[in-house]
Amino acid sequence: MMRLTLFAAVAMTTSLLVSTARAADGPVAGPAISVANVCQSSVQPQARIAACEVLLRSLGSRPQLAAVVLYSIGFSREDLHDPDAALLSFTDALQRDPTLWPASWARAELLQARREYGSALQDWNQVVAQRPALAQAYLWRGNAASNLGRQDAAIADYTKAITIASPNDAVDEFYEERGTAQAAAHRPDLAIQDFDQAIARNERAATAYAGRGRSLFLKGDAIGAVSDFRKASELAPDDLYDALWLYLAETESGQDGAGNLRGRMPQLPMTRWPGPLVRVLLGDIKPEQVQPAPPEPAGWSAADRQAGAACELAFFTGELHRLQGRKDQAIAAFRAALATHVLEYVEYPAAEAELARLTR
Repeated sequence: MMRLTLFAAVAMTTSLLVSTARAADGPVAGPAISVANVCQSSVQPQARIAACEVLLRSLGSRPQLAAVVLYSIGFSREDLHDPDAALLSFTDALQRDPTLWPASWARAELLQARREYGSALQDWNQVVAQRPALAQAYLWRGNAASNLGRQDAAIADYTKAITIASPNDAVDEFYEERGTAQAAAHRPDLAIQDFDQAIARNERAATAYAGRGRSLFLKGDAIGAVSDFRKASELAPDDLYDALWLYLAETESGQDGAGNLRGRMPQLPMTRWPGPLVRVLLGDIKPEQVQPAPPEPAGWSAADRQAGAACELAFFTGELHRLQGRKDQAIAAFRAALATHVLEYVEYPAAEAELARLTR
């Protein structure tokens, strides 16, 4: 979770916790301030929770102050790797004070991590309504919309983020996310323009080169894609996905994609997912021999993670069939990728694009 990199939110929370302590009655106000400091700042999550719970019991009918304490408890639950309990704390905080937008932000991130994008979107709406000048809020809301397949809404939010960005914002990321949404909407030229802007602002953004490479490849410019994927691999030499896409672009452009991929294997983390897909492309194993059980994304259920891996396996299998002239098998594989309904993965819109190309 982004631990509220928004300094204003942190300052607001700290101020409210001190106010909470001072709200304690009579002679306990001094000790309460000490408890508030532990609640907010202790390095031990359990100590923070214990102090916050003591503070919570002293508040009586002060729901806005109780909300701030519950918000702090939520982050402590996160530090204890208990996202379910954290989600309950943030929800409890918002029930006490629906205007506590940092709690809406924190809850939205948790919901988004577990694929509950519709609920996350509602929380981002609350954040944007209360803090319309925060570019990062539009970025996150755009991500939720994009993951729901609402690319036009996502693009509008990314555009807003770019427009109102402050000098401290990573604007290259805003352009990159908009480029990814344009690619998912099958507008490769607009996607390439956005990736160009991202790279112009951060020449070491490996993911921007990879994004532009995918758009070039799916547009039919395999030679241009090779250059971008090689740059992405240079910047992130252990990225398995860059290696897979580079194989596709090199092979499509008539180069020795298989030989080059085999030469890169020593620097790739082959025991991690999607390592088995490298072996599929090289013909070392058959697609049906792959039994994916990826540990990431951590917030997803095991079934969702398997569906995501199945989408990737089907897409790259489809590309292998296509490159080897097996059109019917390629079409079947791309349709299998779409049957997973994992819209979040770039392989999903890529399968749509390749299927359209094969069935024109």
